[in-house]
Amino acid sequence: MRLTWERPLSAWSPLAADVVASTGARVALPLALEDDTTHLALRTLVDTLQEQGVGVDVVPRLGPVRGVNTTTAARFHERLLPALAALPSTVGVFVYCEPVPSTLRAALSAAGGGALVDRARGVTGLVGGLASAVWSARQGRRDLVELARDLRSRVAPSLAAVPPPLMPLDAPLSAAALHWLLGCPDGDGDDGPLFGGPSAALCCAPLVATDRKGQHRALSLWAARHREKSHVICLGPTAPLAGMEPSAIYQAPAHLRQDMLAVQALGFSDVTVMSLDGLVMGADDVVRPDVDAWVGALAAGTTRVRHAAA
Repeated sequence: MRLTWERPLSAWSPLAADVVASTGARVALPLALEDDTTHLALRTLVDTLQEQGVGVDVVPRLGPVRGVNTTTAARFHERLLPALAALPSTVGVFVYCEPVPSTLRAALSAAGGGALVDRARGVTGLVGGLASAVWSARQGRRDLVELARDLRSRVAPSLAAVPPPLMPLDAPLSAAALHWLLGCPDGDGDDGPLFGGPSAALCCAPLVATDRKGQHRALSLWAARHREKSHVICLGPTAPLAGMEPSAIYQAPAHLRQDMLAVQALGFSDVTVMSLDGLVMGADDVVRPDVDAWVGALAAGTTRVRHAAA
């Protein structure tokens, strides 16, 4: 299991470290490529966690942008490799290979099975976004492939999180073709994994529906379809993501637990949950009063995870 940290690194707390240690998870920390002043603090935290036996990945970001796609790959490539050179070679890279938030929102809305008018708006937004995405894919494909090639050459593996198997939008196309149109493929065009291993589908149910029944239905469909080619999946979020509705998060520990049980039943062996900070802190950056229930949901009811909240 992997837990991502979405807030700035300055918000990291000893409680977060306790949760990671108690669950035996890897942790994916933000790597701010445009803010060199944070790199020393990141290296110190990486060293501390690795000394404690915790596996660490970094999530590259350019300001608020975390999505690596055919539009942003060149800028990420230029800044990412020098930043990684200052970190231990055992640190992995967790890449969000995803379109810009507006295109992703449109795709999720159109694929979510919600009200007809909402789906129509989603399709309209998606078609408008794809016009520019097609051009970006033509210009940026080489940049993305070169970035992926350099990341594959590192000692620690890279993992890409990609959009889910969108339904029913990819029915006329192959999933690979749709992801290339969105600017965020998971394959290299020759039937090989772009980043050197199976990709994790971003099966983030709260982003696609407001009602819990709709969320779980979408998660189950996406996960079952993704399982046909990968054992890796990404769930969440537990805290608001940039560019998404603030309410598009898991609203209760039971919802996260239900989805964890679902992907376990499907046989997923590598699960990432966004985000660790949302598990332990509320929107006001205060420790959740029900933090034990949220952390316990990670175990999907098989083992109660306990930790000290003080």
